[in-house]
Amino acid sequence: MALERIRYSALGVGALTALFGLALGAGVLAAIGGLLALLGAALIAARRARGRRRARSAPAPHTWVAAGDAGDGDRHVAELVAGELVRVPLGPAWSDVAAIGVAGRDEAIVMHGAGMLDADSLVEIGSLTKVFTGILLADLVHEGVVALDDPLDRFLPGVRPRVGAITLLDLSTHTSGLPRLPGALLLAALAADPPDPYAEWDGARLERSLRYVRLRRSRRWRYSNLGAGLLGHVLARAAGRDYGTLVVERVCRPLGMTQTSIAPAPEDEWAIGHNRGGLPVPPWHMGAFAGAGGLRSTPRDMLRFLRAQLDPTATPIAPALEAAQQPRRDASGGERIGLGWMVKGERAGTGDGTGASGARVHWHNGATGGFSSFLAFDRAAGAGAALLLSTTLGMATDPTGFGLVERLSAARPEAAA
Repeated sequence: MALERIRYSALGVGALTALFGLALGAGVLAAIGGLLALLGAALIAARRARGRRRARSAPAPHTWVAAGDAGDGDRHVAELVAGELVRVPLGPAWSDVAAIGVAGRDEAIVMHGAGMLDADSLVEIGSLTKVFTGILLADLVHEGVVALDDPLDRFLPGVRPRVGAITLLDLSTHTSGLPRLPGALLLAALAADPPDPYAEWDGARLERSLRYVRLRRSRRWRYSNLGAGLLGHVLARAAGRDYGTLVVERVCRPLGMTQTSIAPAPEDEWAIGHNRGGLPVPPWHMGAFAGAGGLRSTPRDMLRFLRAQLDPTATPIAPALEAAQQPRRDASGGERIGLGWMVKGERAGTGDGTGASGARVHWHNGATGGFSSFLAFDRAAGAGAALLLSTTLGMATDPTGFGLVERLSAARPEAAA
């Protein structure tokens, strides 16, 4: 992966050098920077061309059921999920998709693609981690360790007053006024190491970045990886544990998710992710941003997680799951947000394709440098779906995921009656 760093470093450093040269009126410096940027761009273009050639030579994708073929109901769910994956292909031919479907008591895990993933493959779930952080917050509130209205300066003495006044609820609902990322991290992503942008961010550096961030005057919803990472960091400090240990002990283990953690196995046992060009990329190490996107999980564990959301009372952390799902503030596009969960259809009669008109659907997605994820559920219908991909596609998973929830809701026997 050293060559990957060289490509992006040449592009980023060259572009910055050219800009500085132009700003200073130094033509030679600007020319050198421009040539370096062109070299980096040419190397990146060559790599993407190899990815396109690989796509043309990739074998035809196939579909199989990895779990959930025990009875007629499971088979029906599996057929529905498989049909949707074939009807609306997700990602290029080399990409693997694990699709999880639940309808009442019936469930299935269906695999589609090149055959590189199975029900126990360890994949990066990206920003779906934020939901786990929200549940962790709810659990610590239930235990009296923290309160939703606790300000940051309780845990980080000496921060700027406006930053110190931000509450844990503000962080979990993306209403803190914090930007999406610290400026230094954005600069590093451009100029230094895009393949693993968060790796060098420890807790001390995260706290230092708060001296310089520009807060919005308005506390309206604005998605913030900085805020979510800071929440995980602060919760760990409050509980006297590192985030990875804390989320396993208080969320994953009680839900029977034995394969889910920050680093669940040696790296050579993790699934390999791919960029949009179809070429392998290195895993992400989230450092102090672990609470924003650091978890790895398996399709089998995410099925357990989905089941827990549909019936919190069947788990030992029911109060935390219920509290996390409760809508608390307005988000964008008419949605609301709980502790990590986005909530569609909170206002009656939305008719937004997420189920029956006005149905409440909780959801979140995620993406890292090589993986994509999505999970949504409708508790009233007893149905939900999750998607785990070995290619980074961003929000391209959402329409298929919401469509699956709608079809699974209709597939329940009582829905068809």
